[in-house]
Amino acid sequence: MEDLSGLEFKESCSYASFPGFFSAGFDVDKPADTFLLMEGWKKGNVFLNGFNLGRYWEAGPAKTLYIPAPLLKKGRNTIIVFEQEGSESLTVELIDKPILG
Repeated sequence: MEDLSGLEFKESCSYASFPGFFSAGFDVDKPADTFLLMEGWKKGNVFLNGFNLGRYWEAGPAKTLYIPAPLLKKGRNTIIVFEQEGSESLTVELIDKPILG
């Protein structure tokens, strides 16, 4: 998973779509330490602006991934999710406090 440039991204949430890669963009006015809530996702990895942010797993214990402010760019940012098992939704949420368990 060193070069993600040739990926085909999934657009549906049916279990036939997994494993799969999903991509989303968001804008940031002022970069700050942030946490990514992966509620509804099962097990996989998250990449932010080409950086491997880490693994998540619904079993926990943590429910969020830490995003240090320097990884966020002012303006457009891109998240890529590699989901291995399935998902109840295709959304993630940026929050200002961690959910550790």
